[in-house]
Amino acid sequence: MIDGKVVVDHDGPHGASEKAGMIALAAGYHPIAVQYFQAGGGKSLVLAFEREGEPGRTPVVARLFHRLRP
Repeated sequence: MIDGKVVVDHDGPHGASEKAGMIALAAGYHPIAVQYFQAGGGKSLVLAFEREGEPGRTPVVARLFHRLRP
């Protein structure tokens, strides 16, 4: 979820496969929530983003996150 909106829903038991979604975002910070379900088999989770007009995907790494203070 980004800003409380589901962007990708890839629920259910299946092998590792790619699923993508798209959402327009204004400049600034946006809350992101990732829910992960693991059944059997290998483990795989990749979170990445693309910018419009730029080639390739950028993996989401810890330095991109900022903790919001209550």
